[in-house]
Amino acid sequence: MNKLINIILILSIIMIIISVIIDLMPNTFADTTTKLLIYFFAMFIAFINMKVQLRQLNEDSKKEKIRKKFLILILIIYSILLTTLLLFDSNYGRFIFSNRKMQIFSKEHFQLYSNFIPFKTIYTFIERFFNGTINKNIVVTNILGNIIAFAPFGILIPIIFKEKFNNIKNFTLLMIGIILCVEIIQFITLKGTFDVDDLILNLLGTIITYSLIKIKKVRKILNYILN
Repeated sequence: MNKLINIILILSIIMIIISVIIDLMPNTFADTTTKLLIYFFAMFIAFINMKVQLRQLNEDSKKEKIRKKFLILILIIYSILLTTLLLFDSNYGRFIFSNRKMQIFSKEHFQLYSNFIPFKTIYTFIERFFNGTINKNIVVTNILGNIIAFAPFGILIPIIFKEKFNNIKNFTLLMIGIILCVEIIQFITLKGTFDVDDLILNLLGTIITYSLIKIKKVRKILNYILN
């Protein structure tokens, strides 16, 4: 049983590598739905593998090592998924370099593809939503999607790295750094925009999930799931 799960996990990771290679090829993109299924299936199998191995152990120290190993694997898989969606997936508004006829860091580049005013984009989306001048799905994708995107980090990072990021200050600084890097990379690679509202929404999602796992009842449920 354990060998079978390991084989399935290895095969799913190979499929992830293939989908990444496809995304990196010029003018070629892996199907988004298929990609999501592959990634979440791999994370699910990693979780099942963790549960199977934990049940075979009695020592708490060994259990902790196994748990950490598989949670790191799940974090890596999710991080790769998020990277492909934010930088390479055309269905999520990623741009191809040649589509922008402008110089990087030019005045036009900053005017069209950056926003440094907090809540400007959020307010615009909400205003257009109530005016009926924008598709509701676009509003949901951009606002709710940005909140959800980094939310799993609010659960995984404090659990994996208890010593360093088990307090809100260190965790918040880490997430600001990560999200800022993503926004800057999108901007300078012409794969997206730099929007301070994305930073706000992404950070909000992580803080919500981080706060949730600090609630005793939620913590008990989480401990039950991970043990």
